[in-house]
Amino acid sequence: MLGTYVRTLCDALGASFAQHHHPGFAATVYASDGPLIVAEVLLGEEASTKTPEVKHASAKLNAALAKVDGILLDKGAAGVFVRRDVRVYDRRRCYVVKRNQRRLWRQSDALRDADEIYGEIMRSWGQSDEPG
Repeated sequence: MLGTYVRTLCDALGASFAQHHHPGFAATVYASDGPLIVAEVLLGEEASTKTPEVKHASAKLNAALAKVDGILLDKGAAGVFVRRDVRVYDRRRCYVVKRNQRRLWRQSDALRDADEIYGEIMRSWGQSDEPG
């Protein structure tokens, strides 16, 4: 499941950015036994030498994800709890943090995530008038 997600995400981003002669994308999904999973997407030259992969999250990363989970859990009206998914952009990296639920890490989700990442990057390029 996670392997298909990460390969599909990279393939879709690569196809979307091919017209911009972008050097490439690579991603690593860090599987966790906790409530969250994170995918790290590399953009640019560094990505061209890597292949998509799935790794098991370290104890340190699991602890950090547990803290993030507490921050992302919103208590709504009538005691209903909502856990948010997050994308964080840091220079040439994008981190996708979502719940550890099979329904969020399917091939169709990778395509949707790729579309959203593409849109956000294109908007940021438009604001700065220069690619990446």
